[in-house]
Amino acid sequence: MCRENRNIPANTIVRESLIYWAETGRTASVCGVRSGGAGARSGGAGSEYGAGSDSGAGSDSGGAGGGSLPRGRHHLSREQVRASQRARLLEGMTAAVGERGYARTTVADVLKRAHVSRETFYEHFADKQECFMSAYEHAADRILGVVNEALSARDEPVMGRLERALRAYLRELAADAAAARTFLLEVYAAGPAAAALRFRVQRRFTEVVDGLLAEDERFRALPDPEFACRMLIGGIASLVTGRVALGEHATLPSLCTPILKHVASLLDR
Repeated sequence: MCRENRNIPANTIVRESLIYWAETGRTASVCGVRSGGAGARSGGAGSEYGAGSDSGAGSDSGGAGGGSLPRGRHHLSREQVRASQRARLLEGMTAAVGERGYARTTVADVLKRAHVSRETFYEHFADKQECFMSAYEHAADRILGVVNEALSARDEPVMGRLERALRAYLRELAADAAAARTFLLEVYAAGPAAAALRFRVQRRFTEVVDGLLAEDERFRALPDPEFACRMLIGGIASLVTGRVALGEHATLPSLCTPILKHVASLLDR
């Protein structure tokens, strides 16, 4: 069911529907409004006002894209269907922003990659920014999970676990250029709320690493261990972001050795 309480302006609906039609050649439904071709009925060239639903590559029921739900009858629950739709929308947003940049990405770009209808998009998210921030949080949770898993070997020394976590973090970013660009660079184009989210996520990483290094008495003996850890995480973020901005994401794992040498020198002072 469409979210009528979103109060989406009519001109926004028509504009985004026309963008979707222009880029995909298919109609897009938003709250009972869909765009059409030159032969569309009433309301001006290229628009048709009436009930409509997407089909084909942009539909919720299937299409050529990977991850789409099967066509026709299936045995998935409504919760499973919604979870699949949401996951595809988050992946679609990440891919679209990685390719086009946040400012140039439209809802239509996300729909084309996610293979869901426009109506479905607005059932999950209020707008493009909300979808982007949800995708960002999802990616942050995933990467933080990778880091925590690498730190789980309690029988290893602190520096050995730090190396495992750092290598896992850098390897994860190096494996997906679009995701790295989206969440390290384009996040700042999504407005103050997204930038604030970026810093909250960085604080989570700082807390994890601080908890690890605090097991080493040499780290605890520093004048301000918490500040030292914030400097360390901030420096890593800057180094990683710089390489991604230059298109050198594949070289990210090579940062591991010099970062570890720096931490060791800090502890051995």
